[in-house]
Amino acid sequence: MRKTLILVLIGISSFCFAQEKSNEALNKILNQDSFNAFDSGYLLTLSAYIPDCGEFGGHNEIIEIKKKQKNLIVTISISDTVCDGTYNMQIKHTSEYPIKESELILIDQYLIKLLKKSFKNTVVSHADYDYSATLTSERDKENIFSRFNIRYWQYGEKWSEFDKLKQILKK
Repeated sequence: MRKTLILVLIGISSFCFAQEKSNEALNKILNQDSFNAFDSGYLLTLSAYIPDCGEFGGHNEIIEIKKKQKNLIVTISISDTVCDGTYNMQIKHTSEYPIKESELILIDQYLIKLLKKSFKNTVVSHADYDYSATLTSERDKENIFSRFNIRYWQYGEKWSEFDKLKQILKK
């Protein structure tokens, strides 16, 4: 009887220890930032369309995040403002910056805010501010396949979160 009781206790302790190790491994994975699994083939594009000329045009601002070797890099591109209704915008300025680990949390937070805002979207118009986030394969030039595509239109005034993120990433 005593041997059986000891074997049962050893079995229960082993099971609890294995379960605890399994939970530790799972928590470790869940607590890592979202960009740990960001493959060098992915491209996260955050964009904003600013209607400088009302319904007759404006400009694009694009933040691209990709992995170069083992580092995450952000490229910020701003196009010329076009007010003739053709929307044929050419990139006028491009800058590239390394991403600090502290900035990854801010990118996560921006994506969450954008997603929440997109659920409240009610007004769609070509003359308003347009914000989007798309995760695609960098090799897919036509962006046929995307992991996700979030879009939010702001009616009447600029959504400040895009500019805040852009300024932080530029530092």
